[in-house]
Amino acid sequence: MIQNNVSLSTQIIGASAIKSKNSNRFISKAASDSISFGLYYPDKHLKKPIYQGVGLIKKAQNIVILTHYNHDGDAIGGSLALLRKIKKAFPSKNISFVLAENVKDGFKFIDSKNEISLIKKGQNIAQYLNSDLVISVDVAERKLFHADVSPILDSAKKVLKIDHHPQNAKASQEEFNFGDVNVVDSTKESASQIVMQFAKPLGLHPESSPWRKILKFWGDKNPKIDSLISDPLALGALTDSGVFSFIKNPAFFNDMAELSKTTDFAKIRKDLFKHTLDDFLGERDISQHIKFSDDKSIAHFILGKEFDCERTEKLSKNLLAKFQKTEGINHAFYIQERKDGSVTASVRSNYPVKSVIEEIGGGGHDAACGLRRKDITAEQLSEMVYEQLKKVTVQSQPQKVQNHT
Repeated sequence: MIQNNVSLSTQIIGASAIKSKNSNRFISKAASDSISFGLYYPDKHLKKPIYQGVGLIKKAQNIVILTHYNHDGDAIGGSLALLRKIKKAFPSKNISFVLAENVKDGFKFIDSKNEISLIKKGQNIAQYLNSDLVISVDVAERKLFHADVSPILDSAKKVLKIDHHPQNAKASQEEFNFGDVNVVDSTKESASQIVMQFAKPLGLHPESSPWRKILKFWGDKNPKIDSLISDPLALGALTDSGVFSFIKNPAFFNDMAELSKTTDFAKIRKDLFKHTLDDFLGERDISQHIKFSDDKSIAHFILGKEFDCERTEKLSKNLLAKFQKTEGINHAFYIQERKDGSVTASVRSNYPVKSVIEEIGGGGHDAACGLRRKDITAEQLSEMVYEQLKKVTVQSQPQKVQNHT
């Protein structure tokens, strides 16, 4: 892609909760400047790049939405919600959400209309090349796209990036700000919350909004926001916040209150966390590999290639989440040998560990990080992660990641 325009990026790094001078109530720095209107309008600091992004959408006829490889709930939810928003606002546009991997079983319920376009290795992707616009959702850097969809990104005439990850200290500006317009706000728990704020600029009104009732009286025909849009947004917010466990910006709950007008969160949670007897047996098998540091503050395990499957990944991450809530355990991680020859690490912590994981080529969030390496063994990666986490002690990082459970 040749960038003819100056890339605009709005990135708020490190802005967390601050105390109002006139109240004991904690509010976010962003929310102190502008009330979060959730599905209605962009936050004040995001208004300019969001409207520029909508300008790209309006001009484009052929649009492709992409997200990162090894997708999570935010990647699927935010992308699917945006697809449905644009379809409602502009029914005549040709728009696709393309994945180069099967939708994970835990997220299939959200694609009830089979709107996600899956491409297989070696498949002809000519129909997606040279698109007017590629929209990237929940992707921090170019290297995080699946190799099979990278040609779609590279051939696009314009790129719009929507994301909530802060810039990795080792990532160049070109690698991070890869869009013609970059809508990035690292105070958000999920990219889905930023997708929410595209609603009003796209001409959509929440069905529950009193303004919609007034506008309908005057003959307004703007499309409505309903559960088909709010449900995937809720999935993204639910998963990336650790089921509301790790909230860095209290304005998050404003957005969730807005979503709850059209989304049944209990149903989303039930569909997302279905557990079977086989799952319990799988956790038993994985548990046999668990080891602890001498002081029991770090839990970790290594799984061989025979465990490399979607179900094991889900169960392993569930175990890491349990360790996060276990008294005395500060960090937990697991190493997975992959069938493609690479090794991956998934890290969960009660302390900010992103910076030390970035030092060895990883990234993510303060309490949830990961990395993939092809140049070392599983044992070597385990030792590297272990040594990095040892740097983050209670003494060096006294402030825990905020937990609302």
